[in-house]
Amino acid sequence: MAASFLFSSSQIQSASDHPSPTVAHLLFVLLALTQICSVTAITAILTGPMDLQLGELAGAEFWAAGSIIILGALATETCQKQLRRGLGGGA
Repeated sequence: MAASFLFSSSQIQSASDHPSPTVAHLLFVLLALTQICSVTAITAILTGPMDLQLGELAGAEFWAAGSIIILGALATETCQKQLRRGLGGGA
């Protein structure tokens, strides 16, 4: 309720639709870090008791999916940063 006195509803809506560059940067980095932790944890679980080698797991679907998500998040962040610089939006 207090926010409605300070900002109009259109300002609140537009602010929530477009996160600030810092928040967007943080979200992409957190997505990449989450996937790195997930792939690492699953790899550790499978290499321990199941005696699988790292080379055997590198072709597994969870590795491929995790790698695509990690690379996609980092590529998206890099592209957005370059686009902001190109449009004069700063770093």
